[in-house]
Amino acid sequence: MRGQDVRVDNDVMKRVFGFNFVGKRSKPVDFNAKLRWKELSPHTTWDSRGIPNGLIEDLATAFVHRFIAYNITGKKEANKVSETELYLLWAMRSGVKVCSMTFLQNSLQEVALGKRGIPALGHVVTALAKYFDIPDQPVFIDATWSYEGEPMRNINEHELRTADLIRNRTTPREYTKRKAYDSYFKKLQEGAEPTTDEAGPSRLVDDNEHEPMPMDEDLTKSSN
Repeated sequence: MRGQDVRVDNDVMKRVFGFNFVGKRSKPVDFNAKLRWKELSPHTTWDSRGIPNGLIEDLATAFVHRFIAYNITGKKEANKVSETELYLLWAMRSGVKVCSMTFLQNSLQEVALGKRGIPALGHVVTALAKYFDIPDQPVFIDATWSYEGEPMRNINEHELRTADLIRNRTTPREYTKRKAYDSYFKKLQEGAEPTTDEAGPSRLVDDNEHEPMPMDEDLTKSSN
C-alpha cells in the first residue's frame, strides 16, 4: 500500500472487520434450497439457475442479500440469488454461525478465475490503510462512475426504488406487487419451469472447487 509492505492475515481481518473464523465453512451438501427458499418466498419455487432478489418477501432480507452481493459476491450479481447466498441468508435468519472469511475468500477466488464480477472493495482497502497508519492520498474520483467505466451503484433510496423494493423512502412495495413477482408468474404461464435438480451457471460454484483457506495455526505449523 502506497509503497509499503503490509501483511493482511486472519488476525488483521478479524480485528479490522470483525470476521469470525468459527462456524460453517461451506454450504452443507444436504442443504435443502427448495425448502429454505419457500421460507423467504412462499408463493414461488426455487430455481437453481438463480432467482430474482425481488421475490424475497421480507424487505430487510432482500436488502441484506443486495449488501452481500455488493460487498462480497459482486454488485452485478445483486439481482439474482445463488444457492450459496440463499444458505447465508438462511443461516443469518436461523442463528447458524458461518465462517464469513471463508465465504469471502471463495468469492475472491471466483473473481480471480473470471467466474464473477468484482465486488466493491474500496471500503476494505480504506479500512486496512487506516489500520496500518498509511497516510491518505487525495484522489479525484467521479462519484457517478467506477474505474471499470460503469455507473457506480450504492444501496440508497434510488437503488431500492430501481430494484422495485420500495415505493418511496418510507413505504416498502408489497411483495406481490413487485415487477419481479409479475414477471415470475408471467414466465410460468408461458411454460418456463424452474430448475431445481441441477447446478446453475458458473456463479453457483461447487464448494470443492475452492482452495481451502489456511488458518493462522496452519500458517504457524508450515513456518516451523
